[in-house]
Amino acid sequence: MASKQKSVCGSCNENIQLKEDFIICDGCGLQWYGKVQFDCSQLEKPDSIKKSDIRPNVEGTKGTSLKEAIQRWQEKTGQNPSEATEVMLYFQWPPIQVLDNSFSMIPKCEKLSLSTNMIEKVAGMAHLSHLRILSIGRNYIKNFAGLEAVANTLEELWISYNLIERMKGVGLLKKLKVLYMGNNLVKDWSEFKQLQEVTTLEDLLFDGNPLCEASEESVWKAEIIKRLPNLKKLDGDTVIRAEED
Repeated sequence: MASKQKSVCGSCNENIQLKEDFIICDGCGLQWYGKVQFDCSQLEKPDSIKKSDIRPNVEGTKGTSLKEAIQRWQEKTGQNPSEATEVMLYFQWPPIQVLDNSFSMIPKCEKLSLSTNMIEKVAGMAHLSHLRILSIGRNYIKNFAGLEAVANTLEELWISYNLIERMKGVGLLKKLKVLYMGNNLVKDWSEFKQLQEVTTLEDLLFDGNPLCEASEESVWKAEIIKRLPNLKKLDGDTVIRAEED
């Protein structure tokens, strides 16, 4: 166990909040439960933590509605939802399970965090015409459906630790610069190629997908760099191309 507690996430370099019994990253939305302290390297791959600790059992519990979550946030922060540009709805208890048109309550939102809930589908995004950054890591998202509604504004998508296997629809996000989607279920290059349609992409986090585990790190990273010619950062490391040597 690390002797010195870090305050920055090893995945995205954003601040980490230390709560009584869990840790949350303000950036990529990763959270860990249990009264244990971690440094950045452990935060990236908390192999010692049981899945049951990370995904609490809420079977039979009614989820928090999106409207209720926004109202809680308003009560906690004292901000007016209709004027807010940054809204944090991560780690609701009980977790948010369904997204809906309640996003109409935060029409000016530019940065939205929904991480660590139990969301299966993206919906209601048409009301978020100013959204630039969406953090929705640690949910049960299976695909990119629903994100097309914010395709004209979304610049950063933090969607690690979900259940994404198919990448259909990601090519619609024409302004996307940052995509954190490590630890999903993408296993085929035929799926990954759809990401090549996003020519604006500069920063990609992809480690932890079956596609990466099927070959040596140097091999799959070289293949990603070749397929994404405009990429500047891969899994936290600056991309260095052969012509730059």
